[in-house]
Order: sequence, then C-alpha cells, then structure tokens
Amino acid sequence: MIEIARKLSTFLDGSSRLHLALLFIPMLAVALLEMASIGMILPFIQVLIMPDSSGPVASFTEWLLQGVAPEFRHVWIAGLFASLFVIKNAALFGMIFVINRTIQAKLALFLQRLFVMYLNRSFRFHLQRNSAEIIRNLSTSANRAFESIRLMLMISLESMLALVAFALLLFFEPMVTVAAAAGLVSFGFLFHRLSG
Repeated sequence: MIEIARKLSTFLDGSSRLHLALLFIPMLAVALLEMASIGMILPFIQVLIMPDSSGPVASFTEWLLQGVAPEFRHVWIAGLFASLFVIKNAALFGMIFVINRTIQAKLALFLQRLFVMYLNRSFRFHLQRNSAEIIRNLSTSANRAFESIRLMLMISLESMLALVAFALLLFFEPMVTVAAAAGLVSFGFLFHRLSG
C-alpha cells in the first residue's frame, strides 16, 4: 500500500500533495462526529428502557441532561441523537463530495500540464513517439492513477470511521467487543483459507 501510494504521488506536484494531505483534517472531524453519534445510542436506549440504572453511561446521561425534568429526558436525548445523526451524515456526504471534487480538479490540472508539455515538445520527439502512447497517457493512464488516489482517500475515510467505532465500543463493552472482533477475524481468516 505504501509503495502504491509513493508511485501515485508522482502524478502530483507539491501543492497538490499538501492539499490532499490537508483533507485528513476534515476526515478526522467526520470520524469524531461518527464517534459522537454512535456514543449517543447507549444513552438514548438507557433513558428509554432503564432510566434509573447506574454506571458510566448513566453518569454521562445525568451530566448531559442536568436540569431537564425526568419526564422530558427521552425527548431531549432523542432530539440530540437525531441532530447528531443528521449532522454526521451531512458531513460524511460533504466529505465524499469534497474528495471527489478535489480529485477531479487535480486530474484536470495534471492533464492540462501534460498536454502543454506535449505541445512544447520538439517535432523530432513526436516523430519518435507513437501517437497512441500519448493519447493513452492523456486519456486512460492519468484517469486510472487519479481514480486510485480517490479510492485510497475513501479507504482512509472508511478506516477512520471503523476505527473510532471500534474504539468507542471497546470503551463501553471491552470484553464483548474483543470477543466479537476475534470471532470476525477468525471467520474471515477461515473463509479466506477455504476460498483460496
């Protein structure tokens, strides 16, 4: 993966690499919103089903809803959960749009520079080159490279979301989370061995 990323980075200039690296800041913010929305599920369920329970979730709910009458707590927690869910999804869709738009802009800039470079080459250069190779570089190769960069950014975003979800579940239910993760990894390994 690192080697692939290094090869793909040759299609980018310094400012483009910096621009793409800075995308990880809003991606981290989206991941934190994902953590917050997942974290609101347990307080929401607890207020509805076990309003008099104790524990870290109950303490957090008590702190979050201090000053709210008990009969209205389920309304407030439902509103907070729905608001976080909407904001998180809007931020996620916005992040995907920004990634796609940025990659398209960088691709257009790269193709423009490549086209100008070919135009500035000598007549001898074009006589020695196959025109099909130049057309392929301008159409297929660059598109594939930038699509690979886009997919790597999307994988990074999905990995961040999965990591914060796992960390949150590990915090609230460590034994269950570790057992479930071990079961999934074992099943995946077994499936890979049997299908391979």
